[in-house]
Amino acid sequence: MEDPREDVKTVIQQLVCRPTLQQQAEALRTYFTPDVQFYHFYINIAGGRRDLTAIYQMAEFLFNYQAVKFHDIVYDEFANAVAVNMTVYIRPWLAFYTEHHNLVFFILLELENHIREDGKKVKLIKVQRDFFERSPSFLLLPFIGRAYNSVWLRVLLGHAIVIFVRSLRFVASVFFPDHM
Repeated sequence: MEDPREDVKTVIQQLVCRPTLQQQAEALRTYFTPDVQFYHFYINIAGGRRDLTAIYQMAEFLFNYQAVKFHDIVYDEFANAVAVNMTVYIRPWLAFYTEHHNLVFFILLELENHIREDGKKVKLIKVQRDFFERSPSFLLLPFIGRAYNSVWLRVLLGHAIVIFVRSLRFVASVFFPDHM
């Protein structure tokens, strides 16, 4: 990448916007260092580009990536890192319904300077760290996922829990005033 803030969009799109397996592998060879490390909610690897290619291709088979929407991209030149807040839209093959799932997450890409064979200075991805807003496991469950992903339902549930606990404390203070 020559301009990490702009080029990172292309990298991510080549990895998750319905690529062929060959296109995905080529993107990994082009933009990642040979000894790349990958830290994810489910998987941590330090085996390099070959292992990361296997991980991305397995994910392509399982999750059927559809599209990506970028919310915010920040490039820190001093730290040589790019932070990306985005939503990836997937439609799992294993799901018997046609609902899309939105995985909102934050990616931190640590970069390393490299000089290509033509003498051009570029930045390659040395470490990828994925941080999810909500657990992807729960989001994929048919009915629980929709409730889990709803901010309104989670706020309502939080208030219900607070009311329940306050009620229990009040009842306990009536019956056991010396202990409260």
